[in-house]
Amino acid sequence: MSVRFHMKWCPIFTTCLLLLCSCKQNSEPPNDNTLADTLPLIEDSLVRPGTPEAHAEALTRFPAANLIDKSFVYHRTAFLEVVGLDDVYSARYTCDGDTLELFLTQDSLGFKYLKITEFGTRHSQVVPAADEFEFDHGYSVLFHHGDHGRIIAGLRHGRLVGALGYRDSCRDFLARWVRAMTK
Repeated sequence: MSVRFHMKWCPIFTTCLLLLCSCKQNSEPPNDNTLADTLPLIEDSLVRPGTPEAHAEALTRFPAANLIDKSFVYHRTAFLEVVGLDDVYSARYTCDGDTLELFLTQDSLGFKYLKITEFGTRHSQVVPAADEFEFDHGYSVLFHHGDHGRIIAGLRHGRLVGALGYRDSCRDFLARWVRAMTK
């Protein structure tokens, strides 16, 4: 079986695909003791989406300045009506007289990034966001949507982060938020 793809396209996806292919070729069964010992450690370190812990962690990721009262929302499924864009948190902000909706979700493998990129290509031309936003490895998209205005999104430390209704007047506000998004 031969798999060809562009290596620069998405290193996270590429790494997962290579690992998957190499696992199929390995004829030795995995060491169950090692796997069994590792899984509880991984499971304990995860914050499950939709739990009070996840809500609290997400709240700390959003800026307090210019937040519109009672605008924090948890979208359990299909954010922007996109299947697979699940467990997204959003909050609305005032920015130079405009309203901007920031959003974030866990995306350590880059699959949600691919979903929003695909969504963007169905509605308009997709271009990369400016370098000043400091998205990881330049993985970012900027496009126009009829209902939500300009949408900007990108990967930052294992998360998909972005904004609906983005305007150039809010560039500094958004760039500071993205740069502040640390592990």
